[in-house]
Amino acid sequence: MAIMGVHAGDLTNLLSLPSRNYKVLVALSGSLFAQYQGSAEINMGRGAIVIGLAAIIIGDVLFGKIFKNFALKLLAVSLGAIVYFVVIQAVLSLLSVDSQYLKLLSAIIVAIFLTVPNLKTGKVKKVHTTGKGEKVCFN
Repeated sequence: MAIMGVHAGDLTNLLSLPSRNYKVLVALSGSLFAQYQGSAEINMGRGAIVIGLAAIIIGDVLFGKIFKNFALKLLAVSLGAIVYFVVIQAVLSLLSVDSQYLKLLSAIIVAIFLTVPNLKTGKVKKVHTTGKGEKVCFN
């Protein structure tokens, strides 16, 4: 089989087969999951995306300056996911927040972890109002 004008060996074709057919594997796994659940809806994967983004952000904020190479950054993302779940569980159980507010709680936690690096470096401007209603910004 010639790919882009270069003839590759059988072993190369065999090893590159999963990477060429990843969409098929994703569709197969999605259909098996929908069959297992008994139904499918459009919002089924949205929570996984939010958890993934939160894990990346939290891992980068907490361990970004410590871990420099790629393998340790992957470890930072995994640790960020653990921290995210621990914080969610702590807030839900200790503060007895209703589980209906989970999306709001997730957004607040991600926003807090996004502002932490700016608070550490002093990039956030503090706004004070004078008695005359004027706003004065301090760095």
